[in-house]
Amino acid sequence: MTHPQVHGHSTRQHDCGKRPSWSIFVTETTPAIPTVACGKILVSGALKASHGFRSAFCLASLVFSAATLAAQPAPSGAVTIVAKLYRDFAWEAVVVEPRQSEFELLRQPREVLARYFDENLVSLLMKDRACVETTYEICNLDYLPMWAGQDPGAYELKVMETNDPNRISVSFFYPVSTRKAVLSDRVSKTSAGWRVSDIL
Repeated sequence: MTHPQVHGHSTRQHDCGKRPSWSIFVTETTPAIPTVACGKILVSGALKASHGFRSAFCLASLVFSAATLAAQPAPSGAVTIVAKLYRDFAWEAVVVEPRQSEFELLRQPREVLARYFDENLVSLLMKDRACVETTYEICNLDYLPMWAGQDPGAYELKVMETNDPNRISVSFFYPVSTRKAVLSDRVSKTSAGWRVSDIL
């Protein structure tokens, strides 16, 4: 698992073509898709000031948007598992207080991680967690892969198919800095269905 590319600091960008996308967070710039009315910023762990009102406002907007998105055709194929991952753990980028770390993705038990990741990646995540709990130090994983950084936070997040059926593109903008991150999730077909096998 390697660090994602961040536009503005990377010399290469992924070309995802014009394949269908499944938008999780959108703004007024995409009027054809339901809008999450949080202006331009979603509250994250890095945004402390005035987070009370904004968190409640964004959370209410996400609930409304989720209900609206439910009426749209569901994504199919490999993109489904990545869209589900962000849909299930999007709260990490919105809820600041109370911060219940036991519900965060990387704190989940093996059986929950196996709903999204293949066996090899689950084992690597579990080994890294065991290392941290034993040494009380940062081990191999020093950032949150899902959010491409040490603090959860994103807006205009999109999960898109690419020309490679085993790669799913995830793009979003960081709050405050407005830099764009592009991740490439490698997926594989297992007996349990599509699973994420790496995040690049």
